[in-house]
Amino acid sequence: MGQLLSLRGLINLHLPLSETPEVSPPPLPPTLFVIPADQEQAYWEEPWLEDLYSKISRELDLTGRIRTLNRKLDYAHQVVEVLRTELSERHSTRLEKIIIFLISIEVAFEMFHFFA
Repeated sequence: MGQLLSLRGLINLHLPLSETPEVSPPPLPPTLFVIPADQEQAYWEEPWLEDLYSKISRELDLTGRIRTLNRKLDYAHQVVEVLRTELSERHSTRLEKIIIFLISIEVAFEMFHFFA
């Protein structure tokens, strides 16, 4: 289950698939390079690259693919939870049987001592 959550975190938080990536500006002297305030979140060396990225993102339907991947991860998470619950119930049933067996042995010893 930890691996599923790790994968989901990687897809949703660390991979910039659903948003415009941030590209660092080219190394220029500080006096020659000024980023306008409205363009601080993403800088493209060529302005047409952001438009191209947006078109490719829409064409490849990255948002839809991420949504589909999240649904599949939700399903896998549910399966893991069901299996974990099943294993937990089997373990507790086994412990209950062991306790019943030990109580039975103790009752048998007490009956042996009582009638002997």
